Amino acid sequence: MITPIPYAIPNHEYRGEILRSLGTLLNFYTQKHSKAMAVRFDVHYPDTFVGVCHNAYISTCMAYVVKKYKRKGYDPHYMWVIEQNLSMHPHYHCVLLLNAQKVLGFTHVFETVKNAWARTLGMPIPGCINHCLSETDPDYNGKVMRRDAGQKAYQARQQEVFDQISYLAKSYSKLTGQDCIRNFGMSRIPAAVQQPPQPELPPLPAQPPQNVPYITNLFGD
Repeated sequence: MITPIPYAIPNHEYRGEILRSLGTLLNFYTQKHSKAMAVRFDVHYPDTFVGVCHNAYISTCMAYVVKKYKRKGYDPHYMWVIEQNLSMHPHYHCVLLLNAQKVLGFTHVFETVKNAWARTLGMPIPGCINHCLSETDPDYNGKVMRRDAGQKAYQARQQEVFDQISYLAKSYSKLTGQDCIRNFGMSRIPAAVQQPPQPELPPLPAQPPQNVPYITNLFGD
């Protein structure tokens, strides 16, 4: 069981509702599957895109991804968050959970998302999918959580994944105060397993925890 910790990334404040929703999603999925994979990716609009960057686009894109992987028996579940800092268009940070008893590897996700995004926008999207990979750490993305690793190792792996995907909950560059724009969207979770409302997280302490991996965004936002 994951306990959503208030500070997974040094020097960032969090959106409490997003952080708790991530914890709920991860708890639900790892209770459902004894072997689960988490894949991170970012989705950007092409510079040539003209029009309103509505969340309906990312919802449609993820619907294509979910439909494909459901047919394969991967039981896909996801969350996306929308952000915008200095770029012309907003972008989306995403996490996709897959049944690792069925799926082999994770890099196919990037091609699936690319095709779905191009189909959604109806235009070429060169360089618009950030794979969130590390040249020095092959385990940086596509982490697998497996119960047969033993309880201690399994729980540590769950927490490692949660710490990493907590990047989605950072307050910095989240869109605020705009009508009809939600900050995040996710797969539906049965009401029976959803966590009850909790108080907002406290402010970031002056000295954040040490030895916690800092999750970078290669696009700079």
